[in-house]
Amino acid sequence: ITSIDIPETIGYLNFDSIITITQKNEISKIKKVYFFEKYAYGIGLIEKCMTDIRAYVDDAIPIEQRIIKGTQYYQKVISYGRY
Repeated sequence: ITSIDIPETIGYLNFDSIITITQKNEISKIKKVYFFEKYAYGIGLIEKCMTDIRAYVDDAIPIEQRIIKGTQYYQKVISYGRY
């Protein structure tokens, strides 16, 4: 658990109580593996990020701009309610 009971705004939606769970956080010069999820009280999953990339070595360039292979997945809430 990275943070708990924190208010946050995602897009135009305001949430009073969010828990953030970091599942993986490994960063080196040639690899970045970062997974996290955010849940809002009474709503459920509102944001998810999965980054697993490999890159060539060049400290002058951010790792996201020198990817050789990998996966980046991101989702976030755009609305919620009862249907």
